[in-house]
Amino acid sequence: MMCKSLEEYTDALRVLLTHATCRPSPDMRKHINMLQRRARSSSKLTPVRRIRLRDQLRDVIDSLAASGEDVGALPLPPPPPLARCRKKPQRLGQPDSMLLGWSLSCVTSPADVVRLDGPPVVLGYGERRAPAGFCDAATLIRNLGDGIGGRELMHAGEDSCPRPVQVRALAPADEASPSKPWLHSWKDLTEDPQRALTTAGYVQAYYGGAAAEQLQLRARARLPASLMLRVHERSLINFISLEPSHSGTHWDESPSVLVCLTGTRDVWIAPPGVDEACGLEPVASTGDLSHFLDYDPRDDDNRHVAWEHHELTEGEALFIPAHWWHVVRGARGSIGMSLDVADARVSS
Repeated sequence: MMCKSLEEYTDALRVLLTHATCRPSPDMRKHINMLQRRARSSSKLTPVRRIRLRDQLRDVIDSLAASGEDVGALPLPPPPPLARCRKKPQRLGQPDSMLLGWSLSCVTSPADVVRLDGPPVVLGYGERRAPAGFCDAATLIRNLGDGIGGRELMHAGEDSCPRPVQVRALAPADEASPSKPWLHSWKDLTEDPQRALTTAGYVQAYYGGAAAEQLQLRARARLPASLMLRVHERSLINFISLEPSHSGTHWDESPSVLVCLTGTRDVWIAPPGVDEACGLEPVASTGDLSHFLDYDPRDDDNRHVAWEHHELTEGEALFIPAHWWHVVRGARGSIGMSLDVADARVSS
């Protein structure tokens, strides 16, 4: 029988602990007491905080299972269902025309105008094959230390290939929380990027200045004539998915173009204000985590109609305006590239 509330669920969890053969540590018992106190006031929590509380309770069960407990044989009913995003907005952060009336369009020529203040656009004029040096994730990782592309791509007169200013990596995603990258610790592998081959599931390599411009040319990542690479210390990011990756639902401060170089990148995207329309709150009120939602539109059958979906294949790209919510899944072995962009028609 399913529990009717999170409070009932935590009570059932305490009953489970009395039957467990693997006795929980005092710290775990203290943690469960804290969760139970929080569950007693769950009706006052926002939907996203209730989802997080339920996930914490499930993590306790996973910890017991990891310690050798036969959790399936213990008297714990399924967790209570939680409310999902409603299709009809409660409170609009954008006009109806944006939250309810936009759709993804596709341009097929670099001459087509893409506006920085416009909606997302799929750029469908790229080459349908991976550029040299970007054929697979493992090869790209091996080349990070010596410069992307290797010697076969060095032009006459060049002394070196583009090198990243920073390389950071995540361990293979925890199956219990693959869509919550903020729960995992990034490792800086700038000095020895090849360590990622044995320790990482997902890698980000940052490039700036001339190296970013050079790498854009190497990757044949063409932008619309109306946009240009915005050159700064981190103009370009390579997303390398050694294992299936998940970006988490987030927004970025500046507009960008996401290019799929190898494999596929599965994207859900929605305009600013969809979080307010659904009663969702960011993971944190300040800092980098204020850009993230503990919410995945793919898992919500009742998601807001403002969410649009597109699977990028090799050669395709997506223009993502600033402050638009999006979540990207990378297939195993896939490579993506993000370029910060500016209006090419405005003189610097």
